[in-house]
Amino acid sequence: MTTIWNYRGDHRALWAVIASIVASYVLAMRLARWGESWQWVPLALPVAVLLIWFFLARAGVRDLGFPARGDRSSPAAGPLGGAVALLAGAVGAGLVAYGVLGGAGAAELPGIGAGSSGLFVMPGGRSAIAATAVLAACAAAAAEVVFHGALLRLAASRWSPRAAVAVAAGLSVLGLLPLMLTQTEGTWSWLAATACAVLVPSVVLGWAAVRTGALWMSLGWAAGVTGAGAAVLQGWPTQAADAWAAAGAAAAAGVLLIPVVLLLERVGPSRSSRHEV
Repeated sequence: MTTIWNYRGDHRALWAVIASIVASYVLAMRLARWGESWQWVPLALPVAVLLIWFFLARAGVRDLGFPARGDRSSPAAGPLGGAVALLAGAVGAGLVAYGVLGGAGAAELPGIGAGSSGLFVMPGGRSAIAATAVLAACAAAAAEVVFHGALLRLAASRWSPRAAVAVAAGLSVLGLLPLMLTQTEGTWSWLAATACAVLVPSVVLGWAAVRTGALWMSLGWAAGVTGAGAAVLQGWPTQAADAWAAAGAAAAAGVLLIPVVLLLERVGPSRSSRHEV
């Protein structure tokens, strides 16, 4: 069985993935500075990383975090876990965001999923809200494949799981640089709040990927939370105090994944060799 812990790919693939992520941030910032369209760069990043994964690391889809039925230790490591995480994440994020921030029908929303770095613009109306929610969910899922799929597994093959989660979370926060440095004029407190809104969920999603040995739950949760957030939030706050409230909502929505993972693990057989983070 090939999992996150016994996969030993070529280390060149790890550095190639990291270089691709950093290069995408630099390119996005340069394009934004020049007044050019830069939102396509985060969309191209998953394609580049998957090419590295398949051709340089020479690893398959199952190695990316989708183990076969016989290799799953519990429902948390399979499609059922992903579906439960998607539903629970959407409901939890909607309730938390609405309760903390209030309002519905976003006008523009900065992506707060792992690695997200763009603005989703919604002209208004239910159809536009639904379309933007789907787009945001797909972008979050693609980011999960990059950060907690390829990057996390390649990093864990060289370093400890904790270090791998830290690297993925740190690079996720750096994904905000194009937005922070070119689209806003926030204070340092505002920047810190926005970074926390990405950092805390990214750490929890990385923990879930390591804990379950699969990508299903982190992918489903990220898609559900980001999609629901795009449908509920009126836009990322421009004031530092409001941004901290929004960051608290994002962190709370992320932390809710922990009991969901632990509950689903109890449904399946116990793991004699579980790797803790």
